[in-house]
Amino acid sequence: MWVTHEPGKCTRSSGSSAPGKPNFEASKTVVNRQALTSILKAKGDLSDDEVQSKVDAMLAVMES
Repeated sequence: MWVTHEPGKCTRSSGSSAPGKPNFEASKTVVNRQALTSILKAKGDLSDDEVQSKVDAMLAVMES
C-alpha cells in the first residue's frame, strides 16, 4: 500500500518490503553522492573541494 506523508514521518519498517527483496536503503546514500558529484562536476567551474562540500551539504539536508 502506498501512502503520502511528510519526510521523516514514514512508519514503514527499515526492513525490505517483501521477503527475498533486497533492501536498497543502505546504498541510497552512495547513489545520491555519486549522482550529485557527477552533476556538480559537469558544471565544470567548481574545485573538487567545493564539489565535495556542496554534496555533503545537500545530503545532510536530504537526510534531515
